[in-house]
Amino acid sequence: MAHGLIYSIAQTKLNATTPTTTSSSKVSSSTTSVATLAPSPTAGTALGCYPEDSTMPILEQNMNPNGNSSLTIAKCKNSC
Repeated sequence: MAHGLIYSIAQTKLNATTPTTTSSSKVSSSTTSVATLAPSPTAGTALGCYPEDSTMPILEQNMNPNGNSSLTIAKCKNSC
């Protein structure tokens, strides 16, 4: 009877360590939100030309260091 008991214990251990194959699947979904851009402006308001800060210049070359309040944006563009 001891032989049968040893076999039973051995078989139980073997069953406990035998790898089993299982399969599973996971379905996932995601949502993405996209920001909606506002329409671009159709017209701008000319504000004239102003002297820029000498420590943080916008242009590499300042065309008129004193500025000119009578200039329009078109005149500023033409001077560049």
